[in-house]
Amino acid sequence: MNALADAARPASPLRVESADDPDALLPLLNRLLTSGDIVLVKASKSVGLEKLATVLHAEVPA
Repeated sequence: MNALADAARPASPLRVESADDPDALLPLLNRLLTSGDIVLVKASKSVGLEKLATVLHAEVPA
């Protein structure tokens, strides 16, 4: 998974981060995100990132 992020970094004007598993993503995002940031969550269902998307959506003020 890190190979994909490594390949994307030089080609993207955006910040590219990666994590070893979904459980490591929330602490990473909590350190990096500021108000108004947008997170694209893209993975196969087998990875389980829909849970992360649900948590992130729940934390957004209405």
